[in-house]
This record gives sequence, structure tokens and C-alpha cells, in this order.
Amino acid sequence: MTKAEQKKLETKAKNDFIDAAANLVLESIGKHLTDRTEKCSIRMNMNGKNRYFNFGRYGENMRIAVYRTGDIDIRFNEAFHDNVDIRVVHYEDVPTDPDAALRQLKEDLDLVIDSYLNYYWHGFMDYQWLSSLDMDWRERAKFFMEECKDL
Repeated sequence: MTKAEQKKLETKAKNDFIDAAANLVLESIGKHLTDRTEKCSIRMNMNGKNRYFNFGRYGENMRIAVYRTGDIDIRFNEAFHDNVDIRVVHYEDVPTDPDAALRQLKEDLDLVIDSYLNYYWHGFMDYQWLSSLDMDWRERAKFFMEECKDL
């Protein structure tokens, strides 16, 4: 296989991953939006292969960015907290097992989109900033949802 053919295959694999990731965001939005009754705006912007999903309501925002590089970032924002920026996918780690990366991404998206649409976002942000919790962001989000499920 020539270098040009190898490059084409790598580019196609990356583009397929980006498209699959964007579709996972859309599926998760549809899945968690069904019970939503409060006002919320969801906007998708595209710039080349970059995809930006912006969730907003008064004083509360979340952005999921799927970049053409294959990297995926999530930004949590709330009026009383500083931004929390998280790289959920670093594409350099993906080519070895893209299916595992997509499974983890699906779980992460379901977690944050459900939290944003159906839980108290200020409380979610409180848990992200608790320095007494020796956990990564996923564990903090799951802990928050577990604490709030009976409310």
C-alpha cells in the first residue's frame, strides 16, 4: 500500500469517526429531550468538519465540540461557576479501537446531556468543583445523579 492510499484510509476512518460522534450527540439529545418541559435552546453549528452543539438557558450553558481533528471537548458553564473544559476524546488514542471510543463517548454524552436537560445544572456544577471529591469528572457526574435521583 502506498503512502497516499494509507493517508486516504486514515482520513476516511477519521471522517467516519467524526460523523459517528456527531450522530451520537444527536441521538442522545433525542433520547433525553422527551421529558423536557422547561425552556432550553439547542443549536448546532458546522464549520467544515467541526460540529458544535450548544445548549443554553438563562445562566446555564453546555457546549459539545466535535473537531475535524477527531478530538471531542465538552464545556460546562454556569453563571456562578467558572467553565469546566473536558477533553472526552483525544483522537490519537482512537485508531487502535474506534468502537470502544464510540461506546465510551455514548456513555459520556448520555451522562452530560441527561444532566443538563433533566437535572439541576447549578448542583451539577457544584459537584464538578468539589475539591473534597477525589474523582474524575465522570465519577463526579454519576455521583451527582445518584444523589439527586430520589429528589
